[in-house]
Amino acid sequence: MGWLSRLFTGEDAEAKNARLRMAADRQDPRRTFVWGVLAVSYDLDPGYLPAHANEAVRQWYGVKSARQIVDWTAADFAANGHVAYNQYRLCFLARAGHGAGLLDEATSWALAIRHAAVVQQHYRDWAEFGRGYLEGHLSYRGEQGDPPDQLAKYRKNIGERLAQTQRTVWVAVPWNTPMGG
Repeated sequence: MGWLSRLFTGEDAEAKNARLRMAADRQDPRRTFVWGVLAVSYDLDPGYLPAHANEAVRQWYGVKSARQIVDWTAADFAANGHVAYNQYRLCFLARAGHGAGLLDEATSWALAIRHAAVVQQHYRDWAEFGRGYLEGHLSYRGEQGDPPDQLAKYRKNIGERLAQTQRTVWVAVPWNTPMGG
C-alpha cells in the first residue's frame, strides 16, 4: 500500500509521519538545532525512519545494543580528527538509535543535544560547521580508500547539499540557540 500513498501524496507513510513528528519537535529549539546538524545529510530525522535507522545502526555501525551507543557517545566515538564530522555522526547515531528501537526517545534526544552543543561550541556559524563536516567526510572516505574521482564526486554532492541547507534549514535555525537544559 505504500505505493498508493506515494501516488497521492508524493511520499510514503513513514516519511509523512516523520514530517509530522519533526513539526512537533520544533517546539523545542534544541531539537531544531539537532535537526540543523543532521540536515547536512538528511531530509528527515533518522529517529523517525525505522527501516533506515535499523540498517544504519546495525549494518553500518555494527551496533547491537543501546549500551554500545551510550558508551560510544560517552567516549566521543570518532572517525577522524574533524569535530564537525564526528559530532554529526554521534548526533546521527543517537537519533538513529531511537529509530532502530534501541534507545528511548528521551535518551536519544539527550545524547543528540549534547553532541549538537559540542558542534555549537567549536564553530562560529552553520557555514563553518558545514565546511568542517565536508572536510571530515572527505577525510574519512579517503581513509577508507576511496579514489580521488570518487572524493571529487563527494565534494561536489556534499557542497551542493550544504548550499541548499544554508538557504533552507539553517536560515530557520539560529546558531546561537541555547542548548542547556
